[in-house]
Amino acid sequence: MAGSISLRGARGHTPSAVSTLYRSEAQGVLCLAWQDNNLVLLLSTIHSPELWIPTKRKRPSTTSTNAKVARLPFGDEVIKELEIPIAINDYNHYMGGVDIANQYRATYETHQRSERN
Repeated sequence: MAGSISLRGARGHTPSAVSTLYRSEAQGVLCLAWQDNNLVLLLSTIHSPELWIPTKRKRPSTTSTNAKVARLPFGDEVIKELEIPIAINDYNHYMGGVDIANQYRATYETHQRSERN
């Protein structure tokens, strides 16, 4: 299934941050395209595009790349609670995990020589 779908938020209304989410699902993998400050592309095997969560977001600056589009949901407010897809929220929360793991690994890396026979 591929295409553009309009989604309803948890409270039964269209999320104010974006009204259209592009998705494709194949073999248990969700391919997601969502408009934030920039277009965000995401692959997930554990999320559903129908799940949204209210999150406090800051209005992008006027010099932001896509300021014209990204500032629309905020109106005159600097900080506003907007509904975002749970997949995006989870990514924002856990995105530093790989970098931290690599940092720890580099600290304890051993340099052992091995010889082939």
